[in-house]
Order: sequence, then structure tokens, then C-alpha cells
Amino acid sequence: MEIAKHGLIGDLQTAALVAVDGTIDFLCLPEFDSPTVFARLLDAERGGAFTITPAMGEPRAEQRYVRDTNVLVTRFVGDEAELEVVDFMPVDRAPGPSRIVRHLRMLRGRTRARVVCVPRFDYARETHRVEVDEGTALFTSTSGARLGLTTGVPLALREQDVVAELDLVPGDRVSFVLEHIDASCKSGKRLHRPRRPMDARAVARALRQTIVFWRRWVGKARHQGEWRGALRRSALALKLLHSRRTGAIIAAPTFGLPEQIGGPRNWDFRYSWIRDASFTTYALLRLGMKEEAKAFTRWLVSRCEEADTPGALQSLYGIDGRRDLIEVTLEHFEGYRQSRPVRIGNAAYDQLQLDIYGELIDALYVRDEHAAPTSRAVWHRIVELANWVCENWFRPDQGIWEVRGGCQEFLYSRVLCWVAVDRALRI
Repeated sequence: MEIAKHGLIGDLQTAALVAVDGTIDFLCLPEFDSPTVFARLLDAERGGAFTITPAMGEPRAEQRYVRDTNVLVTRFVGDEAELEVVDFMPVDRAPGPSRIVRHLRMLRGRTRARVVCVPRFDYARETHRVEVDEGTALFTSTSGARLGLTTGVPLALREQDVVAELDLVPGDRVSFVLEHIDASCKSGKRLHRPRRPMDARAVARALRQTIVFWRRWVGKARHQGEWRGALRRSALALKLLHSRRTGAIIAAPTFGLPEQIGGPRNWDFRYSWIRDASFTTYALLRLGMKEEAKAFTRWLVSRCEEADTPGALQSLYGIDGRRDLIEVTLEHFEGYRQSRPVRIGNAAYDQLQLDIYGELIDALYVRDEHAAPTSRAVWHRIVELANWVCENWFRPDQGIWEVRGGCQEFLYSRVLCWVAVDRALRI
């Protein structure tokens, strides 16, 4: 399935890609930079997926978001039948194990639909066992990671996968809830078995609460002009890249997708780049979203405090501040449209990229101007960074393009070094 024919859902802990054919073909759990459980996007045979397939021949499929939310609606329209799938991830008040709710609504006619859950743990490197009891399935990997699938209809075991066959008539509503229940979940809540299947009221309540959450959040956006709708949709997409637990903002929820089909530049972007996240923070601040800016700059200052010297600051980190992002090739994945290699980790963490000092101090400057004043402790850090830039601005580096053929002279890096000193003086 083409990359463009996907929607994105998330809960500020992780995110899932949902193809227009009703397939969840990319999901990492429990967090953005965790191993995949679904990765069919990168390997149709080995990757794993969660599919919903109506028997309508060749229906017209279309996707849209519920207005001002990250609740995704996929509609299948055939000559004699029409089926709607609503996908969302509840955002609980306190971070807990991630859940994906897939709610089927039969709008017109009759059809048979097949639902298949095919998890492949740890980038499809681990096997798993399955326990099925009526409408509940428990998947357990060899390392102990667990997924629960619950529904109000019978589930059947097919080798290591779980299948449900549905005969749907107008008015039928069926829900499937996929939940991460690994006992080592970092969120604080720990579950060892799947919860009870959600009944219709529980699903409706979760959907309503999710819609309210996103509308309240995006409703804080200040812009009311001509491009209000487009800006709100962009803000909602950016918000899905924000880790509520740590404050980090990732560059993208995916890895291994090619910059050019068939090319080798297939990097892992599930980390927080100082550069990218600073620009995202600036965009959100322009819309009046101050809390995200405060959370990210707290995360940013923590990275500065951990560095032994300003020169030890990295261009990117794991969402929890992890420094060692060792790059590994997943040789068993064929890659998106045979674009190999598929990589996890990112060796750019060890590069010298001088522009990050300008983006970092600019982010702190913008926060100082629009969200919260700079503390004395943070100001001392800024002085240290600016002094280091004054002593090192002329050095060749790998720059914003993260070249891997050695350091070069980049004008962009020089300009951003000037920005670092300029913003420090302004603060």
C-alpha cells in the first residue's frame, strides 16, 4: 500500500499507521521507539498486520478524520453494501498501556467481513504463543511481551494468528480492542491479562472522550483565518509526535521508509532531533500551544545538563534521553517496495552538527518570549553553549544533511551558529 494512502492515529505514547484498505500495517509498542508488532508496510510476508477485509468485491475505499480530532474513519462503499471502520487510540488522563479500538459499523446492505490479527514481535524477530478463549486472545512473545485482543464475537486460532468471521447486516456494530499488556510497561500501570471486552456503551464512551480530548486541545489554537482548517489538521498531526511521558517530540513515527524508492537512505526517524523538535515547538507556539513548548524545553534542558561539555551535546536522542542509538540493519525485511536496507537506530547521533546550537537556543528564546521566562540556571547553560559556539563555529561538520562521507564546510551551520549567539544576547 502506498505511503500516501494511510492515516495516522496515536495516544501520545505511540502511533499506528492505518491503510485505506483497513489494515494497520505499522505499530511500535509500548512507545514510539520500541520494537514493532506490526510492520507489513516494510515486509508484506513477515511484518505482521491487523486487517479488516469486507467481502465486497472491489469497493471504493476512502478515509477521513472526524473533524478536529485524530479519530480516523475508513469507509468501504460497494454497489450493495457500505461498511465504516472507526479507528482511534484513547488518551487516558494518566498514561497507561496503549489501546487501539477498531469499531465496525454496517451502514447499508449485507456483507461478510474477515478480521485477522497477525502480530510479529520485536521487528518480526521473535515467535509467540497464543491463547484464545471466546472473544479474548492473548499473544505472548518469547521475551514476555504481551498483546491482548478482545471483542464481543468469537475468535478462532489460525496457527499463530487470530481470526474473526463476521456476517454483518444494517445497524450491526462490532468492536475490537488491541491492548499492550506487557508487565514491564513504562507507563506505570501494569496488566497481565486482557481486560474484559468493551461493550457498546464503553466503546461509545471511549470514542466520545477521545473526540473531546482532541477538540479541547486543538480548540486552544489562536489562528482563525482563511487556513484555519489546514492549520488545525497540521497541529493535530504534530501533536501525535509528542511524548506525553517525557516531553520529547519525535521526527516521525516510522523507520526504514526510503527517501527515494529503491534507494539506500532509509533511516530511523523515531527519535527526537534537537533541530526538528525545535521547529515543531516554534510552530505550536505560533498557534498558542504553550504546554508542549514548556515540556519539550524541559526535556531539552535535561539533555544539556547531562552533557559533560557543550560539545558533547548530540543532535538526536531517544525519547527518554537515551544517547546510544546504535544503527542496526534488519536483513530479514524486504523493505518498502524493495527499498533496502531497513535500519533501526541512527548513527547520526554521533555526528558533529553545529547548527543544533542555533536551533536549541532559539527554541529557548522563543519559549522565553511566548511561554515562560528563562530561569537563572537555564541562563547559565545558555551562556556555556554560546561561549562554546564562539570557540568552535568555524569547524567543518556533517551539517543538517547528516552526510556520512566526513565533515564539510556548510554555510547553514555557520548561519545557525550566528543565530545561537544572537538569541543568547537577546535573552
